[in-house]
Amino acid sequence: MPQRVVGLRYEADDGLPEVILKGAGPLAEALLRQRMRQGPPLVKNEALLDALYRLPIDSPIGPELFQAVICGAPLLDMVRYDKFKVAKFWVPEYGSADDPKQFQVLYKYSPYHHVEKGVKYPAVMFVTGDADTRVDPLHARKMAALLQASTASEKPILLHYDTKAGHSGGLPIDRLIENNADELAFLVWQLGMQ
Repeated sequence: MPQRVVGLRYEADDGLPEVILKGAGPLAEALLRQRMRQGPPLVKNEALLDALYRLPIDSPIGPELFQAVICGAPLLDMVRYDKFKVAKFWVPEYGSADDPKQFQVLYKYSPYHHVEKGVKYPAVMFVTGDADTRVDPLHARKMAALLQASTASEKPILLHYDTKAGHSGGLPIDRLIENNADELAFLVWQLGMQ
């Protein structure tokens, strides 16, 4: 069994690699079902990159290895995730902090609970919106605030927030283009690309 499930897609049109994990296919789904509630959790730290969401807890990947991160529609407070919106229906997959044994597992990989003051975090753009019907935007809002208060780097921690959209789809093409342009501009800026 592989230690981690991560896909890397290279888009020739923009020249940037994209790490893909959620919905990465049957293998990823099978690994998640098998290990999510058994521990050790596959999740390390979604605070930095959504793709890190499925890495083993003992993975050596940390914030110092990234220069810029875009974190979209993130589920970050795993201790309280099931108290918001439709997340109560995810308890069979993730577990509930109301159960002391499951609390221990959830806490270990809850990104929100592992942000450390004084760490030099990379530039991060959290992307969310009010119309997200699945993942409550409060996860991105409070993580952005916590990282802003905690980071020792001078790199920006931004919240790209849409009051009329979320990650549930249905955006008109002009808005999709605008959002993708914002994300690409952030990466170009932070990576010093020309």
